[in-house]
Amino acid sequence: MMKRALFLGVVLALLSAAVASAQLGGAQSAIPAAKDLVQAAATPITIAVGGRASARVTLRVREGWHVNANPPALDYMIPTVVKLTAVGGITAGPPGYPAAHQQKLSFEETPMLVYDGEAVVTLPLTATSDAAQGAYTLRGTVSFQSCNDQVCLAPASIPFELAVTVAGVAAGAPVTAVPADSTPSAPGGSGFATAPPAGGTSGGATVVDNPIARLFAGGSLAAFLGLFFIGLALNLTPCVYPMLGVTVSIFGARKAAPPMQVFGL
Repeated sequence: MMKRALFLGVVLALLSAAVASAQLGGAQSAIPAAKDLVQAAATPITIAVGGRASARVTLRVREGWHVNANPPALDYMIPTVVKLTAVGGITAGPPGYPAAHQQKLSFEETPMLVYDGEAVVTLPLTATSDAAQGAYTLRGTVSFQSCNDQVCLAPASIPFELAVTVAGVAAGAPVTAVPADSTPSAPGGSGFATAPPAGGTSGGATVVDNPIARLFAGGSLAAFLGLFFIGLALNLTPCVYPMLGVTVSIFGARKAAPPMQVFGL
């Protein structure tokens, strides 16, 4: 009789352990993966060269779960953080996180600040003045800690992508380059134009109507005399005036030389 009672006790203990193990395994298998708990989707955006824009990243949290807000209610809790990697002169500023709502959990006396359902994070973008126009793909991550009413999971991170198109130039942005074949003109007579000056072009080079250049091109005695008189005219420039007294004093110091020789020098 004692042996039978002992045998039944062992059997019941084994059955209880098996049931507990099955329940624990079922609870573990019921916990979704990080990519199933939170999904991130970024709306494509267009930004001008040297301009600014604001991108939207929508977070969708699985029903029955939530993530800690940014900032969280308690310092030791891990907030939701959105980061974006800069590409091609496009950079992201500090994210703007949505307002959180309070939720009381069974394992914490203090109400939590959480995001659940759908939350939108804004990312201010800036394109530098030398950013090339075209399509870009910026990669980012969302770090979070998800909880339900019973348990909080370990921190996790999921990736997302943001499609950015750089097109046009922002008002007031400096222009860093002008195509060689473009000849824009300023409307209303203001600003400047890149068209060649009057006088025409020859072989792609600007031709300037210069009478001195025409004189030298002839290669005659007139060219020689013209060069000689131009050299004499250089003595009338202001930087020569201070040297006149020095030069005269040097030649005049030759007392032994005849006056006409000094004058010739």
